[in-house]
Amino acid sequence: MDTLRAAQPHYLPLKSSKSLATWMEGGSISSNSDHRCFIGLQPIFDRRGSVFGYEALCRIEPTNWFTGDSRDATHSIIRDWLLDGLYRFTGTKPVFVNCTRQDLIEGFVALPPVPIIVEVLETVEVDEWVLGACRELRTLGIQIALDDFELCRSNERLIELTSYVKVDFQLCSKEQRREILDCLRTKSIRFIAEKLETREEFEAACDEGFDLFQGYYLAHPLLLSKDRTYMSWLNHFRLRWMSRRRRGRWRRQGTASA
Repeated sequence: MDTLRAAQPHYLPLKSSKSLATWMEGGSISSNSDHRCFIGLQPIFDRRGSVFGYEALCRIEPTNWFTGDSRDATHSIIRDWLLDGLYRFTGTKPVFVNCTRQDLIEGFVALPPVPIIVEVLETVEVDEWVLGACRELRTLGIQIALDDFELCRSNERLIELTSYVKVDFQLCSKEQRREILDCLRTKSIRFIAEKLETREEFEAACDEGFDLFQGYYLAHPLLLSKDRTYMSWLNHFRLRWMSRRRRGRWRRQGTASA
């Protein structure tokens, strides 16, 4: 904790620029900007000030924000990056990937050959399909995180499958944060303070007992881009095939249960 308080963390999120340049140029189909793909990687720090992992943030142009459909964003991250060499940037550190309900039950997030942590969005309605998908991910060794967490009856069953809880400092008051930590302290859960924008918020997160830290005060997302490769297009058809296969499975199971 003292190390992290002492100064804003320093980190080296990328490997040598030479090896990265070789990879980003190799296999590209075009240098036209219309064929480029983008991603933001925001570091998540531990209490020692070391980078624990990254949150993957979809970008559709060279700006550090995204407006669009959450599901399209997840597909883009998986197709263009997680299945096409993102490990060259992140190494063995886990990548947090935001997932909608459909992303979970269609199983796309089980594909990447890199360590990921599935971040279940706060908008996901928890039902038997979602619980079953999360249990399946756990059997594959993939951990679950709950985004923008608030205590409510709807996510009680999902908590038992969860390894990380992210608490938004711009949405939750000090009293709400204390209630969350006190309620879940006995469980094997690590708490992530997110959207830390000031030194005061960061110091409050340290004092309140959070384990991991994320926000603009510590580091802005690192924007990366590369030409879309042939592998991206193959991955696109791979995801479409999986989606159709899963939908067929739902119909069969729905018919059987009826």
